Amino acid sequence: MTNAELLEHNKKRRIFQIGFVVSDIEKSMQNWVDVLDVGPWTVIELNDKNCRNCIENGEPSTEPFKFIVAVAMFGEVQIELMQPFYGVQIYKDFLEKHGDGLQHFKEFIPDDKIEGKVKEYAEKDLGVIRQGYFLEDIHIYLDTLKDFGFHLELGNCPDLEMSDDMFYIYPREG
Repeated sequence: MTNAELLEHNKKRRIFQIGFVVSDIEKSMQNWVDVLDVGPWTVIELNDKNCRNCIENGEPSTEPFKFIVAVAMFGEVQIELMQPFYGVQIYKDFLEKHGDGLQHFKEFIPDDKIEGKVKEYAEKDLGVIRQGYFLEDIHIYLDTLKDFGFHLELGNCPDLEMSDDMFYIYPREG
């Protein structure tokens, strides 16, 4: 692409989320609140019971898994913290190799464009290393860690409608 084409192409793109893998989610949330005034956090447990169609390294994920995510808005960008407990090798490996830190950027891709975008990246040898659904939210991680030090995640980024028993808010008030 020419510089003009790159500029035009990137005007249409949107980074929805910046994700960090952490070893202690409560401590991390409190640090974001205390130091950067970011919060409140919506905290959700994701596991093999409430996620579906999970694929890891091209194979259906059959192993049990559990991780906690916490999300908060920082202006127009969502910050996501993820603490793995077991399973989900992508988070566990990152934490073991790099410690707490930036793990991914999530680009918003409309539902009707996701399949084409995945194929486009596959043509650049950026394969899918993990994907799955939580409610109507899809996450697709591309293998960009070796090139950039973080993963690119693609997703539809819907507003999730969750029942009160599916999450809690941090810091807790009252």
